Amino acid sequence: LVHPAAGMLPLAVGFGVAAGLRRLGLRAELKWPNDVLVRGRKVCGVLVEGRFSGSRLATAVAGVGVNWTVPEVPGRAGRVTGLEAEFAAAGGRRPPGPPSAEDVLATLLLDIEKAYLVLHGAGTAPFVRAWPAYSAHFARPVRLSRPVGGAARASTGAPRPLPDSWVLSGGLLPDGRLEVLAPDGTRLAVDSADAGLDLEPC
Repeated sequence: LVHPAAGMLPLAVGFGVAAGLRRLGLRAELKWPNDVLVRGRKVCGVLVEGRFSGSRLATAVAGVGVNWTVPEVPGRAGRVTGLEAEFAAAGGRRPPGPPSAEDVLATLLLDIEKAYLVLHGAGTAPFVRAWPAYSAHFARPVRLSRPVGGAARASTGAPRPLPDSWVLSGGLLPDGRLEVLAPDGTRLAVDSADAGLDLEPC
């Protein structure tokens, strides 16, 4: 993979997980840059580490952490969930009932592979087009959670500080960055190295 496809790899893995969970009857959505949600709660996180040779991604390892049971995370009650609980809440929509952990694993691996093959063969365009249908926050107000010194690039390409106020979440860019609309009307491209998202209602 070469830039910008390499920058889309973590999201492509997330797309694969979400697609697999949807095939199993759950309404899975993506929270940029690396979470999968079901009913607004985090059920999976994706982390990709890679090694580049020039502009080409030579090797990559994707870690996909899926909650089967509901984890006890201090301060995050109601914000995380597990597949066992979600399949029970869905009532086992796919006969003969809720899938086993083994069936879920097989489905997710297959759909992650499909997503990778799409990225490798067709590039980033299919994921950019699919983003509105998979995003948990497309065209919604979100707050950027950022480290000190986080910056974004305006449409002119000039870096500027990330806004502290709510912004409007927009489309996915071909390199995996998220486009947001700042309160002053400026379109910003946010990199996952500079910011995350807070989806709590404003």
